[in-house]
Amino acid sequence: LNTSSIRCPLPATANKIGRGKGAENASHYGLNTYMEFCDIPNIHTMRNSLKDLYKLAQPLGVTKGGDTKFLSLLEETGWLKHIQSVLTASVRLVEMMDRESTSVLIHCSDGWDRTAQVCSLVQMLLDPYARTIDGFQMIVCKEWLKAGHRIHIRTGHGDDNSEDTNRSPIFMQFLDCVYQLINQNPLDFQFTELLLLDTIDALYSGRFGTFLYNNERERKEQELMTLSTSYWTYVNDHKTKYLNPLYVKDHSDTIFPCA
Repeated sequence: LNTSSIRCPLPATANKIGRGKGAENASHYGLNTYMEFCDIPNIHTMRNSLKDLYKLAQPLGVTKGGDTKFLSLLEETGWLKHIQSVLTASVRLVEMMDRESTSVLIHCSDGWDRTAQVCSLVQMLLDPYARTIDGFQMIVCKEWLKAGHRIHIRTGHGDDNSEDTNRSPIFMQFLDCVYQLINQNPLDFQFTELLLLDTIDALYSGRFGTFLYNNERERKEQELMTLSTSYWTYVNDHKTKYLNPLYVKDHSDTIFPCA
């Protein structure tokens, strides 16, 4: 068993001392168990990175030097580095399960941010079904909506406090990771990036009830099933526009992208 913490070791230790949280104790699991940190930064780092990326995307984001400085300024935002860290952790876990036949336990501080990212991507790398339109819906419903990713808090729905430190683009970052996988493995995904773009739009627009509130209990209490339309109903009614013409069914069982 590999117990893989997808945080950095120092914050994990601080959590353990100050809040009773932190990393798993590998000795509790018997022999042949070890800890491996994946060094994925926390929600605050991701939020600040996105702010810098937003500034760069504005019309005056690149001023002096024009386009010649764009790539270096993009690198300075850290966004692609963070995408790389999430993908690297996911590929590492896939290698352990697929090639080394190792069981793994994955967790971050609370289990609803980086854990959701990595668990979702690992399934997409291992399972061809997860790379279909139906499989993508399954992943989002299971790992994000049902497992309690705090969408309301992370996106700031209905809250005018733009400086709320609990906001963070965790789900959007996951979609960016999927975009990278599609680019590298165009034959293995039934859908194109258009599905990811529409999902981001649905996430922030509030057009559908699917991405409102923080968990299933809150959605049931607000009767979203009857008072709002599901985003997945829209997707299933428009499947043809998301189809990837390059897709080859069962082209690969497991994919190992370059991170």
